[in-house]
Amino acid sequence: GNVFLKFNSILIDVQQVGVKDRAMGIDRVSVKKMEKRTLRRLFSPVSSRVIRVMLENSKEVWTLRALSTEAEASLKQTYLVTNTLDEEGFVDKKRGAITLTRPGELLDLWASSYNITINEIQTFYSFEKNPTSLMKKASALAREKGLKYAFTLHAGASLVAPFVRFTDVHFYLAGSRGFWVKELDLRPVEYGGTVHLIIPYDKGVFYNRQIVGDMVTVSNTQLYLDLHNYPARGKEQADFLRAQKLSF
Repeated sequence: GNVFLKFNSILIDVQQVGVKDRAMGIDRVSVKKMEKRTLRRLFSPVSSRVIRVMLENSKEVWTLRALSTEAEASLKQTYLVTNTLDEEGFVDKKRGAITLTRPGELLDLWASSYNITINEIQTFYSFEKNPTSLMKKASALAREKGLKYAFTLHAGASLVAPFVRFTDVHFYLAGSRGFWVKELDLRPVEYGGTVHLIIPYDKGVFYNRQIVGDMVTVSNTQLYLDLHNYPARGKEQADFLRAQKLSF
């Protein structure tokens, strides 16, 4: 079976390797496969919570337990992520202190393998043609009903680092879409819709949301990730956001 032991700052994780795996030479994995495995280890849903927390607090010095608590990830998962980051040269680990040393390169690595389509996105038609007016309606509804949400892509960027004119409104929401669809009078469409309701691939997307006036947007890290590979001038907006709001 598998064994997981932790004593103070020492963690032992032993996983059983089957006979078939040994016969296939599983310990001689190609570099290419190892790179893919490393990416999966770092940017899987729960692991990405740890990365997001570190990027959002890039100058913080963490203990393993404090980072685990902040990221809402298990000690084991946090250890595995930080150990991989250490092996890849992204963090410095000394005497139990964990410090991010190459935040810009880590963000680049994540952005290169991330696409907003990892989330569950449904598009709707709205009779409200002004995107800002729609954002205000959605925000008012969320405040009134105590709903968790956060704007992203160009709508979100317009609140913290406006650069590109936009017509579409994208926002993450917790829970089902039904209430939002009814209250905002939205119509589901396959093409031509301008309102996009997003069920996040992981709750970490909501970490460090920003309140701007009466509206809420995702963190700058999440904004950058969502924008980076977005086809409609996303890279331009991402670069502007990074220059204005990120220090790396």
